[in-house]
Amino acid sequence: MNEERFWSIVDATRLDPPKQRGDVDFGERNRRYKATLGKLTPKEIVEFQRRLEEYMNAAYRTDLWAAANLIRDGCNRSSFHAFRAWLVSQGRQVFEAALRDPESLADNADLKVYDDADYPAFYSFPGIVYRDRTGQQMPDLRIVEPERPAGQTLSDVPAELAGRFPRLFKEFYREEWSKESREPDVNLPPPGKVEIAPMSEDRFWALIGESRQRARKQKLRKGEDFIDAHIKEHFEVLRRLSPEELIAYRITFHHFSGLAYRRDLWAVAYWLHAGCSDDGFIDFRACLISLGKEWYFQVLNDPDSLTDLVGRKDVPYMQAEGFQYVDSKVYKEKTGYDGMPDVAGIEYGPREPLGEDYDFEDDEEMGKRFPKLVARYPDMGD
Repeated sequence: MNEERFWSIVDATRLDPPKQRGDVDFGERNRRYKATLGKLTPKEIVEFQRRLEEYMNAAYRTDLWAAANLIRDGCNRSSFHAFRAWLVSQGRQVFEAALRDPESLADNADLKVYDDADYPAFYSFPGIVYRDRTGQQMPDLRIVEPERPAGQTLSDVPAELAGRFPRLFKEFYREEWSKESREPDVNLPPPGKVEIAPMSEDRFWALIGESRQRARKQKLRKGEDFIDAHIKEHFEVLRRLSPEELIAYRITFHHFSGLAYRRDLWAVAYWLHAGCSDDGFIDFRACLISLGKEWYFQVLNDPDSLTDLVGRKDVPYMQAEGFQYVDSKVYKEKTGYDGMPDVAGIEYGPREPLGEDYDFEDDEEMGKRFPKLVARYPDMGD
């Protein structure tokens, strides 16, 4: 696949930049991306993946990592993998401009309204679509990421990067943000904490199960998958709740998301997607909750058992981007508020993931801990 063909496919997946901050429709972007890949032959999907990995390796540079640090307010290795996938997804003009000068990202239209620069699914979807088309894993392309990023080592302290990247520092350094210039008018709930009890676990899981069951009965549109349908049906289920019930639901949702904030689950997510950023792990945990009570607790008890699920029609992958925001969007529909009020006495989970830390890219270590997962995906994510 030549460069022009590759970039034309990337362009076909693009959406117009959102009009306001936070209004980023990743569900629609994912649908368009999968539909575009679905039009390719299996051989073309492999060639697309090869080009994608080559471009991501070309962007494995210290100056771009420093730029990602400023844009994302911190960037570890897995986050940088997701950043480079996002960078390729922006199209040829943006990608090549960033390689010439990372400061060009200060003018990026998407980043004016969305600052995460994080799109791990852009890397994962070719393998998923290939498996759906052929019933087999994508062949090993034998493209290895360099051991170290190219270029001179740079600081990861934002203030120390100001002289090297003044425009990026001014545009993205969080402590320098001006609310008047960076934030649109936001209609927040009245100040003060409300007294609302969490939703009962039985009712919470009943709502998840209902929307999941409704999604199973839907005929999927072209380019739509089960997760898209589930999110759509979850909107309909939650619209029956009062604003107070939505807050109670959210408390319980965060409780279960916090229970899953564990390093072993992060390791599984990382291996499945060949990298998993902080935001990617939030999407993974949202997807885990969306599976329903039985499988949620099954995976918590045995993370390796997730291997038995992924790839089914109702579990095409483990990144339910948007599922965790359904409650707040419905709350806005009902109240007009951008966000829910704080709740007295509620803790929203641990600040750091629980459990032993280890190298998620160590084949031997991961094989010992998750034998089924590594046996099924020996090359991580493929």
